[in-house]
Amino acid sequence: MTSLFDEIKASKEYGVICDETINRVIYTMTGRYKSDKLTLKAIKSTLREISGAFADAKALKRAEQLIEEMRGGGDERIARLSAEVLRLHSSSRERETFFGELIHDIREATGFKSVIDIGCGFTPFHLLMIPGWRDIDYLGIDINTAAVALLNRFFELIKAKARARAGDVLVSPPEESAGCALLFKTLPLLEHWEKGAGRRLVNGLRCPFVAITFPIKSLGGRDVGMKRTYQEYMEREFAGFNTVMYKEYRNEMGYVLEPRAENTEPR
Repeated sequence: MTSLFDEIKASKEYGVICDETINRVIYTMTGRYKSDKLTLKAIKSTLREISGAFADAKALKRAEQLIEEMRGGGDERIARLSAEVLRLHSSSRERETFFGELIHDIREATGFKSVIDIGCGFTPFHLLMIPGWRDIDYLGIDINTAAVALLNRFFELIKAKARARAGDVLVSPPEESAGCALLFKTLPLLEHWEKGAGRRLVNGLRCPFVAITFPIKSLGGRDVGMKRTYQEYMEREFAGFNTVMYKEYRNEMGYVLEPRAENTEPR
């Protein structure tokens, strides 16, 4: 008899999601429904919602083609094709006009020489916009195994001090140390699945600084009260942290936090 896990992994749509996330969702859904068929339907629906935060298979395939086109080209060609990759997904496409400013502000506030990028998506393709990008020790973490494989091919091509790995931070928070952790529009997703997950994750990070961003407007460009909602969330959940930077960009707001020693959990 095929297990729920095996059936999910055999699916083209959900098989690229990392094992930790699939097992977490199976564990959450098991026992809630009267039949395996209904349980499987609920699991797939949840995984579809989770995976919807990332690029679809068509976009990943096109990104793969663009990386192949980078081979043998100089930095200018790689940068041009990287910009094409960024336009394949809504979040990176939205951030394209101000990412350089955002990452400059974060680096000015933290002086980071290494970063952990949680829920990285296509963000690494912005690396070329960071002065001295080849010297940044970068770790990207994402639940999409196909995206992780693609990113590692890109890093190898551009000879960066960078790597990506698949993982679910709700199951296995990163144990690596870095100068700054990046959580670009990640906390709302974590909070959706597990209340208080954002605070627990940040408390457990081995980083002296944490950069967090939130959307200000909907994907359609509407003001639906997101700014105030997330400001209140930050005031409530991270009142004991030093805020060393706050800035609003076109459709995103960014914080840099410095956890106080008495505010962090033992590591």
